[in-house]
Amino acid sequence: MKGVAETRQIAGAMHMISTSKMQKAIKRYDTNRPYVRDIRAALKDILEGAGEITHPFLNKREGTRTATVVIAADKGLCGSYNHNVLEMAYGHMLRNEGNFLITVGRVTREFFESKGMMVDVEFVAPSQNPSLGQVRFIAEDLIDMYRNDLLDRIEIAFTRFVSTFKQEPAIFQLLPLSLDEFAAAGEHVQPGSMIYHPSPEETFSMLVPQYLVGMVYSALVQSYASEHCARMIAMDAAKRNADEMLKKLSLESNRLRQARITREITEIMSGALSILETAD
Repeated sequence: MKGVAETRQIAGAMHMISTSKMQKAIKRYDTNRPYVRDIRAALKDILEGAGEITHPFLNKREGTRTATVVIAADKGLCGSYNHNVLEMAYGHMLRNEGNFLITVGRVTREFFESKGMMVDVEFVAPSQNPSLGQVRFIAEDLIDMYRNDLLDRIEIAFTRFVSTFKQEPAIFQLLPLSLDEFAAAGEHVQPGSMIYHPSPEETFSMLVPQYLVGMVYSALVQSYASEHCARMIAMDAAKRNADEMLKKLSLESNRLRQARITREITEIMSGALSILETAD
């Protein structure tokens, strides 16, 4: 009972910590969401209304060299969060050739190494507390590799935050870009009504890196929020299980104590009767 009570106390502390971190992550996600939405709307407007745009990030390449950025946690005790996104990413990579693996989080690296897959690039810190500075570093590396023709496609596997009690693993293609990716960009200006200076092409070139930074940051923040939602739910379940176990152990302890007392009383009474019978 003492061991279960101590475990319950640890689970309760982890539940409180994850609740606080989850709230902060959700706030970051809500702050970043309008930024990404507006950039997507601007890029969509340029592609739809500014005529033919030529940009290396729009050209589909014939090769199969695909970089997959897989985001998971640094540790466990978060329900099925790690399992869901890692199994999805692993299955997706098995169906593709020429994989270049980029991991975020210690659990991600350990998982793929256990599957016999070599990790090409590893990032650890962003999975714990993602910041724009860390994300810019990651995004710049990805952009440089794509510009230098080292990769043909870049994808990111993460956990999409839907609500506190619902998170979904997802894979999103970062590069190359296409108009289909901006279909859900929301309201935007009437095609052709906006004048871009110095030109639509240069404006597009300036916005694309910012868009990629925003998307990577969004994926990291959503994964971070999903991790702590899953851990919060797992620790809450652990607390309830500990309470039930303590209740059962308490009942069993009371039953055994009562049985012991009854046995001792029976032994005392038997001894007293023996003494009386001897005296008679």
